[in-house]
Amino acid sequence: MYSSAEAAIETAIYYWPRLGRFLALMELPDIGPVTHEKTTRHPAHYTLWGEPALMLQYVVEVFPVEHGEGAVEE
Repeated sequence: MYSSAEAAIETAIYYWPRLGRFLALMELPDIGPVTHEKTTRHPAHYTLWGEPALMLQYVVEVFPVEHGEGAVEE
């Protein structure tokens, strides 16, 4: 999970297609069943913990990653 779309897009393109071909935009409440914590040195990266079915409830949009384009197509 990344705190910004720019960081998520950059990482997805760099590691394309190893991390997958899609990005999911999530809107998480400040307090809830999904917890997060910084677990790497990347300033925008967070690890999430929670039940997968509950996490899916917070997905508001999914975007394909366009390799080589430098952007996520809407």
